[in-house]
This record gives sequence, C-alpha cells and structure tokens, in this order.
Amino acid sequence: MGNGIPFFWSNTVNALPLIREYSETKIKPSLQEGKTLDIEMVYKKGSNTDDRGYYLSVREVKKEGCFVSFTLFGSPNLQLQLNTVKRKSVKAEEDAFGILKSLLETDQLVPLLEKNGFTC
Repeated sequence: MGNGIPFFWSNTVNALPLIREYSETKIKPSLQEGKTLDIEMVYKKGSNTDDRGYYLSVREVKKEGCFVSFTLFGSPNLQLQLNTVKRKSVKAEEDAFGILKSLLETDQLVPLLEKNGFTC
C-alpha cells in the first residue's frame, strides 16, 4: 500500500476491553472477521518448573472466512505468565484469572500490552 502501513495490520483493535470481558466471563472471545484478537488462558508445561503455569495469551490475528492467519514477527503478541504451578488444575486456573483481574484493576497490564504492540 502507498501509505506505508502494511495492509494486514493497518487497523487497530483495542485489547483492554476484550481482555477485561474475558477475565470476567472466562469465555474465550469469538474471532471476528478481519483483524481481531485471539485471547485465551493457556497452561504451559515446560522442562523448567519455573516456566510451568498459566499464561495469558493475546495475539492479533486476521480472520478471513474459516482461515485465521498470524504473522509471528509482524503482529502484536503477548504471553504473560500469571502463576507457577506443577500441574494443570481448576484451582490454579481460577488463581490465574484472579491475578489477571488484579492486573486489570491496577492498570498494570496496560504498559505490558502497549510494550508488545497492542492498543489500549
């Protein structure tokens, strides 16, 4: 495109309201047509015990019909570890959502999102 802004990521999606809604409902937001955010709570188990836990995963994707695409180095992406646990559990996931709500209430999530390329 002639304006210097890549077509794929030329519009911005406000991340904060979607993350806030997700933290309250615990229902993963459906992907909207066009540029949208893929937000979910994921459990990662790694070989290092400090890396095991629940993460808030937020990434900007583009949905066209049934296809969803993501540019690894060209789109905003945040993987934020919320807690450290040995194994996946309902209690540990609830704790992670509690931590997420606390981060939202104290505006601590905003600088992290902006640093990673999201609009708040």
